[in-house]
This record gives sequence, C-alpha cells and structure tokens, in this order.
Amino acid sequence: MKYTETGFRPLYHKYCIFPLSETIRDVVKEYPGYDYANGVLTYGYIDRETGFRLEILCCVQYTDSDHYLLSNPSKDVRTVIQIGAVADE
Repeated sequence: MKYTETGFRPLYHKYCIFPLSETIRDVVKEYPGYDYANGVLTYGYIDRETGFRLEILCCVQYTDSDHYLLSNPSKDVRTVIQIGAVADE
C-alpha cells in the first residue's frame, strides 16, 4: 500500500512502519537502535496548520523471520515529518 494510491485515511490515527529511506535516515541518526534499523515506526495525525504528518516514534529492525524488533524511543528528540517524505513508500 502506498500513500499516493490510498490517501491519508488508512494512516490517520494509526501506527505504521516505513522503510528507512535516505530522507528518513538523516533525521533519525540520534535515535536508539539507528545502527541496526531498516525502518521506523510512525503515528499519523493531522496538524491544522501544516496538514497530514507522521511522528517518528522509534527505529525498527525487520528480521528474516518476519519479526519486527522495536528500539526504545528517543527521550531527547521528537521528529515529525510531512507525509510527502514517504509518499511513495
């Protein structure tokens, strides 16, 4: 499922894992588990001023055995991205 194909409703007030693209990689370098991550856990919401946004909650490692290992969330950094950063993911 891609955001560009489905719109915001499937992501609105939902948790979703996105692959760790170059765009996202640059903003989560300070998160615990970054060195082993190949994805991020996000939460989608609408900001009245800036539109649909995704808050990055933690780094995720997808394993070969179809499991997701979630890292601890960052206590120091809060990262929010526009949906356009992952529109084709």
